[in-house]
Amino acid sequence: MAKDRRSSGSATILILIITGVVINALGGGVRSNFGIIIQPLTEYSGVGYASISFILGIAQLMYGVTQPLWSVSGSALQRISCCLDM
Repeated sequence: MAKDRRSSGSATILILIITGVVINALGGGVRSNFGIIIQPLTEYSGVGYASISFILGIAQLMYGVTQPLWSVSGSALQRISCCLDM
């Protein structure tokens, strides 16, 4: 019986780890693919490499600056949904 509990706990931990890896891969993939798209953007838009790099750098900076704001809003929404019994 103890072995069944241990294997069930191991399966749960494995599922949590895989879920975390997938979420991290999706989030990181969105932020790290800019290097791949710079060349097509410069070719088709006519905008220079430096300008596109600057714009993408500003986008990355804004992503990092707004992270705490999204965290606070998520916590606030969690408290509201908890109180409303959603």
